[in-house]
Amino acid sequence: MRHWSLKNPVISDWRLAEYMVADNATRFEIIRNCKFPPIAQTTHIKEAQFNIGAFLQGRINRNELENLASDLNNRICSSAFDFELTRLNADCINRFLSLIDRNKLPRRSSVTCVDSEPIYVAGVKISPDIPVRFQVKLKSCASETGGIAFHFTPGKPVISKIANWQAAFVYGYIRQTRQEDWIEVDRDQCLVVDIATGRITSALSNAESRFNKLKKACTEIAERWQQLDANATSPSLLPDQHDPNADFDRLSNQLSASVASALSA
Repeated sequence: MRHWSLKNPVISDWRLAEYMVADNATRFEIIRNCKFPPIAQTTHIKEAQFNIGAFLQGRINRNELENLASDLNNRICSSAFDFELTRLNADCINRFLSLIDRNKLPRRSSVTCVDSEPIYVAGVKISPDIPVRFQVKLKSCASETGGIAFHFTPGKPVISKIANWQAAFVYGYIRQTRQEDWIEVDRDQCLVVDIATGRITSALSNAESRFNKLKKACTEIAERWQQLDANATSPSLLPDQHDPNADFDRLSNQLSASVASALSA
């Protein structure tokens, strides 16, 4: 399979969240796949996200959203890939509607659908996928804001540890990019929604420190990016993570040498 080669580091918010829970070998794969992405079409749920956003904004009603899903299911496709893509987006919309039916997603007073602009940390371009932003009006007339990152991978539930990291990114990203500093960002409104399973993850109480750790990881990613070669097949080509056992072994060897020296004196 042919691949692109990207000179400058770029990673999605989801892949960055995966990076935070990965071992060294998996981190190697994540960076390699980001630096050398395949030249091939990949499935996505952009059409579903766009129409779900329109529904949440009130620009289309439930019947119209259901009809859009039906149209996708009946769309004539010119290739197997297009067929898979349209059916995936239709399924995504239908699963989303079931979340609404179960009151899994509370209504917001103000919803906007935006293309989230990337942010740059330590030379790494982070491309977020937070298509829905909203504000909640409080009794005090103030506002709290949040956002939603959607996932839809049937048969592959979102891992909760990864979702916690991405929810922290949603929280930190919205705080960093909000237009008005006086608007509070509510952790409970910073959500990762697994449409396939109906699981909703909100940012934890340590979301701010997690976001700082996400940014710190970008320094490591930038360093490894420059050292990674297209022919690399092993994580040994990346800088090793610190191994506490190595310190123990080194001190043990030093102690043994000292004892041997004392006995021979």
